[in-house]
Amino acid sequence: MSETLVCRLLEQGAQWVAMDANGGQLGEVRTGELNALSVAAMQKRLILLVPGADVLVTSTTVPIKSAAKMLKAIPFALEENLIADVETQHFAISRKDKNGSVGVAVIDKSRLEQLLETFEEAGIEPDEIIAESLGLPWNDGRSTILVRGDNTIGLRTGRWATTFLFGLKPAEVFEFLPKDLPSEQATVYCEKAVLASLEDHADRATVQLLEESDLPLLASQVISGPSINFLQGSFAPKTQLLEKIKPWRLAASLLLAMLLTVFARDVLRLQQIKSVRQSLDRQMAGILTTTCPGLTRIVSPLNQLLSCTGGNATAASTYFLETLSVVSAALPRELDIRILSISFADQSMELRLNVPDVATLDNIQRKVNEAEDFSAEIQSTSQEEDRVEGRIQIHRSEAQA
Repeated sequence: MSETLVCRLLEQGAQWVAMDANGGQLGEVRTGELNALSVAAMQKRLILLVPGADVLVTSTTVPIKSAAKMLKAIPFALEENLIADVETQHFAISRKDKNGSVGVAVIDKSRLEQLLETFEEAGIEPDEIIAESLGLPWNDGRSTILVRGDNTIGLRTGRWATTFLFGLKPAEVFEFLPKDLPSEQATVYCEKAVLASLEDHADRATVQLLEESDLPLLASQVISGPSINFLQGSFAPKTQLLEKIKPWRLAASLLLAMLLTVFARDVLRLQQIKSVRQSLDRQMAGILTTTCPGLTRIVSPLNQLLSCTGGNATAASTYFLETLSVVSAALPRELDIRILSISFADQSMELRLNVPDVATLDNIQRKVNEAEDFSAEIQSTSQEEDRVEGRIQIHRSEAQA
């Protein structure tokens, strides 16, 4: 987002201004209802300025590198400087500077929650929430004063030494400046209505008249200078991951449904294979008891048959295995073929199958007939709901039999 909207709440509605990435003003300052702000903020980065009276900005030094651990330690480091209970306050921090100092902004949790609720009701989600006192222009070694017509005075004398004062006469703010501070190192920004009250102190600072709202002045510094975003810690956006996932939610649901379908199909096939194996075991057991009458316990019919015959199965078992191999090759892998039962006697195998349609039975018959020395014949078919149940008998040719 190359364009940023910087806004602040008014008693009724809000005021906002568009800025570029370098802090340059784009267009006029706008005032309107929150729904108008919501429209203006679409596809733009949105910064909300919190009134300076609601925020304490300061700095401290903590011998901790982790930002998460610093957020836990700083409330106790600043506890003596706060009037309110630390448990009721929200603390936000900047990055450490080269000297290990970190900027800290403190606001009452309920106040921050109120601001977020107001925006949420209007369908607005700010990207950053910053104290307006951090919007006062600042350069190292210089001091800035902002005088408003409502006896509100902003004062910034350092990177994290900034505040807003109320109930003072405009001229009284000069008492907070070092007496030996050269006038060229202090700048006063003021509205035309209060300019006359500063004339007696014109030699103490450079005075710059604001032609319109002071919002562009504050917005420019917030974008281009050091700042502290309150949306961290317990107030950090919790929807980032959800927002990333949301566009893929439908695709993920479809993928999950497909995986469940494949899993269910494989479970069904496994059950069918198990049923066929049990049927084959019963057939092999019959051959085994005929070929090796001395056996009293059948565990693995095929292995026992090979063992009993010294690795050379009898003709009956050989015919069975050869027929089974032909049947396996004839069954189409891509279709849902269910083998209901298998019987083998007198060199003839009878299959009872559940298939999608009659054409599938015809195809199986054709493939068996194409095999050398084997022939197949469909004995019967019956419709079972949307599928077909059929019996196929498979014979070896007379020459081979």
